[in-house]
Amino acid sequence: MIHNDEAEQSVLGAILLDGTLMVKSKLKIEFFQSHCHQKIFAAIAKIHDHSEPITLVTVTKELGKDIQTVGGVGYLSKLAAAVPTLETFEQQQQLVLEAVCSRRFNNNHP
Repeated sequence: MIHNDEAEQSVLGAILLDGTLMVKSKLKIEFFQSHCHQKIFAAIAKIHDHSEPITLVTVTKELGKDIQTVGGVGYLSKLAAAVPTLETFEQQQQLVLEAVCSRRFNNNHP
């Protein structure tokens, strides 16, 4: 299956560092190949939909008992710490979108 795990990690980490990036986000839960990334993005999207600040603390709280299934608070911290700059968010987002398009194409043209 075609996916770009590094790009998924990068966009999630960037959003954890600057929740206002959700305004620029074109992503949907199902665009993430990784199930743990889907859960993290779902939590982020829910927080965003409630107009609450997106932070490591609010995402951890929203995940609740699911926090362990996504790798724990340590994994969320690792996502945020691995982002060297927020300026590449749109480029990383584009890589995720391209992977989605490739998966859809391959599913329709086996």
